[in-house]
Amino acid sequence: MQAPVEDLVTQFTDDAFAKEDRVCQRTRCQALIRKGDPCHYVAAYDPAQPGRFVCAACYGWYRNKPATTARVNALPDPQYIRQSVSAAQSRASVNPPPVMAMSNTAPNLSVSGLMLPPAIPAVPHKSPHGPSVHVPSAWRHVPQSKNSRGSGNVMMLPPASSGYSTQHMHYAAQRERWARMAHNPPPAEMISLEMWAVFEAGGKKKNLRANNIGSICEGVKDIDALSTARELAVIALETLIPRVKAFFPQFHWREDEFVVRDSKWVDLTRHPSPQPYFYSECLHASNRKGSKATVFKSKQFMLFVIVPARQWEEFEAFREKLQSSPPVHAQHLSASSLPCSTVSTPVLPQCTTTSEPSSPLFLSNEIVSTMASSVFDRSISQDVLHPQPENKDTASSSNTGAMSAKRHHRHSSSTSSGSTPLPPQKKVAMTFSPPDRDQIKEALQYGGACEFDVNTVFRQKILHVDFYAIPTRDVDELVDKKAAFDIRDVELSSGTMRLDFSASALIGVGAFKTAQMAQLTLSPLRDSGIGSSANHSIVLKRPYIDDHPNEARPPFTRYTLKDDCNILYRKANALYWAKALLQMTYRFVDRAVEDALVPPPFEIPHLRFVDAGLIFAYSDVPPTTGQSVRTGSAVNLAYLVEEFIPTSSDKFVKYIHNSNAEPCFLVDTKAEEIAKFLAFTQHVQYVKTGGQVYISDYQGCGPLLTDPQILTHPDVSEGRKLFSEGNVEKGVALFETQHICNMFCRWGGFRLRAFSCGSKFNSVTT
Repeated sequence: MQAPVEDLVTQFTDDAFAKEDRVCQRTRCQALIRKGDPCHYVAAYDPAQPGRFVCAACYGWYRNKPATTARVNALPDPQYIRQSVSAAQSRASVNPPPVMAMSNTAPNLSVSGLMLPPAIPAVPHKSPHGPSVHVPSAWRHVPQSKNSRGSGNVMMLPPASSGYSTQHMHYAAQRERWARMAHNPPPAEMISLEMWAVFEAGGKKKNLRANNIGSICEGVKDIDALSTARELAVIALETLIPRVKAFFPQFHWREDEFVVRDSKWVDLTRHPSPQPYFYSECLHASNRKGSKATVFKSKQFMLFVIVPARQWEEFEAFREKLQSSPPVHAQHLSASSLPCSTVSTPVLPQCTTTSEPSSPLFLSNEIVSTMASSVFDRSISQDVLHPQPENKDTASSSNTGAMSAKRHHRHSSSTSSGSTPLPPQKKVAMTFSPPDRDQIKEALQYGGACEFDVNTVFRQKILHVDFYAIPTRDVDELVDKKAAFDIRDVELSSGTMRLDFSASALIGVGAFKTAQMAQLTLSPLRDSGIGSSANHSIVLKRPYIDDHPNEARPPFTRYTLKDDCNILYRKANALYWAKALLQMTYRFVDRAVEDALVPPPFEIPHLRFVDAGLIFAYSDVPPTTGQSVRTGSAVNLAYLVEEFIPTSSDKFVKYIHNSNAEPCFLVDTKAEEIAKFLAFTQHVQYVKTGGQVYISDYQGCGPLLTDPQILTHPDVSEGRKLFSEGNVEKGVALFETQHICNMFCRWGGFRLRAFSCGSKFNSVTT
């Protein structure tokens, strides 16, 4: 069997020179090919395998290699074609007609006025391929065929062009298309980018998204994983620069100063390496047992387009000057009302408005034009404090039709001779009202009696902790890996936690667990969620043994550390699966709404489960007998930690109990609509999982949900204990009889089958 060898292709295309910087694809070279340098394509022996783009040195090496075969006869000889064209044109008239290709024989040329082209003398060449080239000077009076009537705009070829059809006219476009597909195969390895526009506030920021500019964030999918740092920077700049300019078009943004960085604070615009930037982070070990191979897994990476601190300070100063300027309606006196006065009031030039309206903080509702960039070529202080004077022509024209487009700046102190200065603006009168005597007396009595409660400090303790965040995974990923929540597969963050162990620190006592406030500080801070700021307020939940005869109250009997961890681990796993199932439901809703011909007649609530995780607290191990120093630290406490849910405006609501699929009775209209939507999510999860699982025990406040339960069908568990104690399996078995379809279930865009119980109460089904 012949061994595979490289197949050298003679270049007649534009890829003989590199159109951009790239790397030589020969394994032993990998030299950088600059833009404009020779870049040759070497095909593989197997046509099904892609070729390589190599530098000039490697091309010479392949050419001199004995095993390399060159396809020198793959295309017609261009020298022979040029000689044929020159010979034909020299025998034609002074202004010859266009050169066309035809066969050497032209039968049935009996039409008067149609002559054969002159013969071409033989030109020595190597085994020519393709037709000869002639000058069809006699084709000017070609008669139309009798059957050509009603043929429309069908292009007719001359009779002498036997063997050709109109398809040959598309040869150039088709050749370019297939050459592009052959030389640039679509990459099969893709990544996605999440790009943020932020401003620099000095130094490296742990949470750059806090400096977001105008909530500008864009996501891009199907990015070639082999993209270099500079290519990624170009993508980010081209995507976000138009959004930044539209955010505040009055300011002259200098986009050439923008910097693109990744989450590790690496400047991609100055990264020297021509290698793929994110490709190595997408390679993971294979899941096959005993395999050392790596597989590619697509990931999402974060890029930041950063406005430098100096430019952002200029922008804030400019915005502050515009905000401090009086509104347009305050210009009750204009230059036309004072015949001898000249006022230095710059006029905004007429420009095309952008697609996004200007912020009302900066422009009044009467102004729709934007400031041209040329106005801000000078400094902002000169533009605001020393505006350029207008000429009389501009002032007279602007008074008639462009008064609404004026921006009232501060008047210049200098006026022309004989001018009358404008009167100063009227100051707003300041009023003073002293507080009531009785009220201030009461405030002094309470405010003056200051006593320090030392117990508020002595009851607090600082613990060293490890925090394991509960991520949001795709259901497909959980199904493929058959995985439960595992702290070995999630992000670990260490830090300290401040909490109060007294009973007065409890903020709530449930049927099975207690809740108390604490402050968490992780090092380093996380990008978002729990632990993204110092002294982050969190809620700690811990189970207890219900051994009280009537009402649960302190002191509480706790489980052993081992049982405590098992209970909390099951609760974390239930929340882990609940996040995935709710995400699957919203993807189903988004797809259905996108494919529907008409939008749904209702608003879809946007809900999510709280950010949560597990915390393990450490304490020093006391020395054993014979030891004088402590040996280390060990885990002595475990908590389920959740983000704090503020309940200032909304109340905590129980939407659906885990013992019944019917929503709870609620008086509040908004809460009732959320309960119906959550019942609809159970319908979707039940149908899309084949009647095996759905989320229950929905409860929360506002858009946040907490403490879910995962209910599975009895056939799923097969006698085993799945998830937590709240897994009421009979609820899934009775779901079709207990669930009542509502307006969300009955909308035709979702195409959900109504169950028997729902059809009794609702006559409309889909």
